[in-house]
Amino acid sequence: MYISEISFSPKIINKKTVVNEKKTLGETNKTTTINLNYSPAFTGNMYNFTPLDEKSFLDKGGILRYDFAASKNGTPYSGRLVNDSKNMQVVSSYQNGQKTSINIAWSQRDDMDDISIHLKKEDEMNNSHGGKTLVWTNVAKDIEYLEDYDLEGKLVHTGLFGYKSAQDNTIIMTVQRDFEKDGITPYREETTTSEEYKHLFGYTSRISLATENGTKEIYYDADSKDKTRTSASRTLFFNKFGRIYKSSEEDVTYFDPKNNAPYAKSDRRVVFRDKKGDLVVRDFNFRTTDYTQGAGPIRKFVYDEHPSTIRDIKGSTYFYYDGLTKKRYAAEEYEEGKDLPVCIANFDKKYAAEIKDVAKNLLIVNVFANFEKLATSIMFEKRDGKYNVKEVDVFDPKTEKRTITRRVLTNGTITTQFFDEKGKMIETNKQLPENAGGEET
Repeated sequence: MYISEISFSPKIINKKTVVNEKKTLGETNKTTTINLNYSPAFTGNMYNFTPLDEKSFLDKGGILRYDFAASKNGTPYSGRLVNDSKNMQVVSSYQNGQKTSINIAWSQRDDMDDISIHLKKEDEMNNSHGGKTLVWTNVAKDIEYLEDYDLEGKLVHTGLFGYKSAQDNTIIMTVQRDFEKDGITPYREETTTSEEYKHLFGYTSRISLATENGTKEIYYDADSKDKTRTSASRTLFFNKFGRIYKSSEEDVTYFDPKNNAPYAKSDRRVVFRDKKGDLVVRDFNFRTTDYTQGAGPIRKFVYDEHPSTIRDIKGSTYFYYDGLTKKRYAAEEYEEGKDLPVCIANFDKKYAAEIKDVAKNLLIVNVFANFEKLATSIMFEKRDGKYNVKEVDVFDPKTEKRTITRRVLTNGTITTQFFDEKGKMIETNKQLPENAGGEET
C-alpha cells in the first residue's frame, strides 16, 4: 500500500488552548422595502407619494388619532406613513386625513422574501381599552389585520392573522405586536405558526423584544437554514444598527444532511467573536449519539470523547476540549466541499490521522504517531451508506515498515498476515465469522 508524505495544518498541531469569548458577529440584517405599487394612486398636488416615517411625522407636529392623520396646522394629511419593526413594515395610505389602505411587508424567515399584503378597511368596533378596534382584510379574505387603539386614539396592539382560506378559518399563523405609550414604537412582536405549516417558517414561535442594546429575538422549535440541526430555542442578539452580535441555542440536535439522521447533541450552542475577532461556534456538553453516521466511524477510531465536551469551530477547524479541565484533546480539519475531515488529531495520545478519498466508496486513513511517524493505515469501504473496515496495515513506528496486514471480507472473514523486518511474509491465519459453516474456499 503506497503511503504519501503528510503535512499537518499548524492550526491542528499548535497546542495552545484558547477558550475566550467576545461580542460581535458582524452579520447584517436584511431590510426589504415593500412594493408600494399596491397602494391607491391619488391625484392632486397635496398628496405625498414619498412614504414618511411616523416618528418623523409626529416630530414635525403631525397628528395621528385612530385612522386619521393631520399636519401641524390641522390640515388633513394625504400621503403615506411608514412604521418599521424588526420583521414588519407597515405603510398606511391617507387621503384627506382618512386612512384608506394598508400595505404590510412581513418577514417570515431571514432566508425567504418578504410577504407583501394589501389591506382595505372592513369594520370597526369598541374595545376593552376604551377606544376602537379597526379591522382590515385583503381581497381574498384569508388575511385579517386588527388595530387596537386606546381612548386617546393611540395604537396599543396589532394582530395579523392568516387563515387557510376565506371559507376555512383555521389559523395558519399570527403576528401580535405591542406598542409603547407613544403609539408608534413596537416593543414586542410574537409570531406563532401551526404545526402543519412549521416547515414553511422554520419555527413554531418567534418573539422579538426591544432592549436598550437593540433587539433580542427568540425562536422556539427552530430549524437551521441548511437543515443540519434543530434546537428547542434559538436567541439572536441584534445591536442598534440591526447587526447580529451574538446567538445562542438550547438543546441542539445535529443531523447528517445526506440522510437526515441525528448523530450528535449539545446542551447549548453559542456564536460570537473571540479577542482576535475570529468567529467562533461553541458547543457545550457536545456528545456524539450515533457513530455510524458521517465521519463517526473514523472519529471513533482516532479518539474518545471526553465528558462534558466543549467543541469550538473556528473557520475550517473543529477543536474539542475536556469540559472539566478545559484541556484540548482533539481537533479536526475540514476542506470546503468535503463532508469528512481531511485530518484528525488526538492530543492525549499524540497522534493524528490523515483521511484520503482514493476511489469511489473507498477511504484510506493514515495514522501518524507523534504527528510524524506512520503507525497504521486503514482502508474503509462504504457499503449501504456506512464505512466499514476493509484492510488494516500496521507499521513499526520506528522504521515505518509494515509488520501486520488484516483484511476483512464482506462475509466477516478476517485474514491476517505477519511480516518480518525485511518485509517478508512469515505467517498467515484466517478467522471465520461466528456461526460460519466452514472455511471459505
